[in-house]
Amino acid sequence: MTDGGARKVLYICGAAFALLLVTGSGGCSRENGASSDGGAAGSSAAPDAAALNATKAVDAASLVPFGKPFDLKVGDLAITYCDDNGAWRYDTVTDTSIHVDRTCPPEEDADTACGCGGAKVKVRNPGLGPSDVVDTDDGSYPLPGRVHDCACLGQTIYVATDMGDIFALAHVQKPRLIAHAKAQRIAVSPKWIAWTDGKKVSVIKAK
Repeated sequence: MTDGGARKVLYICGAAFALLLVTGSGGCSRENGASSDGGAAGSSAAPDAAALNATKAVDAASLVPFGKPFDLKVGDLAITYCDDNGAWRYDTVTDTSIHVDRTCPPEEDADTACGCGGAKVKVRNPGLGPSDVVDTDDGSYPLPGRVHDCACLGQTIYVATDMGDIFALAHVQKPRLIAHAKAQRIAVSPKWIAWTDGKKVSVIKAK
C-alpha cells in the first residue's frame, strides 16, 4: 500500500465468532486484503469491502480502521465510527464500508458510571476492591472486574469490564455474558452490539 488509504476488513460468520474471540482461530472466516489499485480514504467505498448479496445475513464483522477508532454509533442497518482518516459507515445489509463526509467530534470519555441508565443506576466499588457492583431498579449486579464503559438500550445495560468481558444486565439473577472482548467502548441497538478494543471495531448480532 503506497497511499495509506487501503483498508483491511475481516468478516466472520456467526458461530465461529465466539471461538475466534477466545482462541484466535476459526474455520469460518474470510480475510480480504487491500485491492490492487489502493484507493484514497476519501473515496466513496473502502477498496477491500466486498459487497455481498443483500439476502445473506451478516452475523458478525471485524473492521480494521486507520488508527484508534472512536465516536462509535450503532443503528439497525449501519455502524458508524471515526478514525485517523475521518468518518466511516459500515452497512450491515450490503456488508460494505464507505467513507462519510462529516466532521468527527472529539473522543468522549467512557461511561464508567453507567450514566446512560439514568439517576437510579449507580456503580459502586465495595472495599475499593478489584470488582464493581452495578445497582439498578432490578437489583444489584456484582461484576468480575471494574466497569470500563456502559451502553443502554431500554431497560438493559450493557457493561464492558476491564477484565475483557461484555455483560448484559436486565431482569436476570446474574449478569449475562455477551462476549470476551477487551472492549474499551461499546454501543448497542436492538439488532447489533458493537465495540472497539482500541485497534478494531467488532460487530455481532444482538440476541
